[in-house]
Amino acid sequence: MLYRLDATADAVSRAFGARAGDDPWAGGHVAPGRFAPVITAGREFIAGPRPAGRPLEARMVPRLWGVPPPFSMLDAGGQNILTVRNPDSPFWIGNLRNSEFRCLVPATAFMEWGRSSPKDGKRRQCWFSCTDQPVFVMAAVWKDSE
Repeated sequence: MLYRLDATADAVSRAFGARAGDDPWAGGHVAPGRFAPVITAGREFIAGPRPAGRPLEARMVPRLWGVPPPFSMLDAGGQNILTVRNPDSPFWIGNLRNSEFRCLVPATAFMEWGRSSPKDGKRRQCWFSCTDQPVFVMAAVWKDSE
């Protein structure tokens, strides 16, 4: 999956009530292995239970898209993992169980591969966006791999 974020960090911050900080995002195409903003609950550096009675501040942070594969796949030339396909895998289980690793990925459109064209056999890119929302978010998890 590919996606676009044709909104600045400040525009995303205003739309979702997240503190943008010094995020330099100016908008555009997001590619695997590149930085793009995500919205977190502000607990990236805090382990353990959530503090009681204190709301967490949503903030935007630049994160790399993709997670390096497990060591067992590195020797086989494994590429960065872009989606969670097996939520029961030990590779993901800690990140999926702990809410501090959840985040929101802001986007203005995303692409999925469609069927092959009957004329030339090439797969088609199908882009999707929300007509009533110029910027939307997708649920995601992050892994401290940078």
